[in-house]
Amino acid sequence: IWIIMALVIAPGTIVLQVVGGPVYPWWTHGKLPFDLWLLGSIITGVVWSFGAFPSTALVRSQNDFVCLTRLMLVSAIGLVITMVVFVPRYGALGAGLGLMVGETVLYAMITQDAKRWMTNLNLIWPTHSLRLSQVSLVITTICIVSLAYKPGLVWATFPIGLCLQVGIAKLLLNDLPEPLRQKILKKLRLR
Repeated sequence: IWIIMALVIAPGTIVLQVVGGPVYPWWTHGKLPFDLWLLGSIITGVVWSFGAFPSTALVRSQNDFVCLTRLMLVSAIGLVITMVVFVPRYGALGAGLGLMVGETVLYAMITQDAKRWMTNLNLIWPTHSLRLSQVSLVITTICIVSLAYKPGLVWATFPIGLCLQVGIAKLLLNDLPEPLRQKILKKLRLR
């Protein structure tokens, strides 16, 4: 899933930030004025949530009620606190920032829980792949923030971000076991 994130989701979110102007009024049904920062904060929250999918699947498969409840409570409390802090000051943008902070904190917590669970079972946690996916998430976040801060730099931000994501996807592909890697390459008809 991290390869899909680096090849499809991350570049797609950067494209969404680029084309956000025309799409945004349709998406919000004209209820919110267009704000690149608001769009960027929502997109960033979504991409960090997607990056947590592998860890989320592992944690949910444990059926550990206490662990899942703790994660949801901390996430909900964090979201409420950030909303209380940011919404009065920044309005709708504050809600977007709250979502982004909440998803990022939940990502960190759920990834740690998944790693702990696999380590306790003497299974190998894919640390290198996780780090690569985190680099992908950070690059995506930087690109989105750059596009919100300096929209005129789209000509530089987008191609650089895209090239970095393709490079990360190649590294993630190389991290896979050889039979699985060959199967994926065959499906993609690259070998």
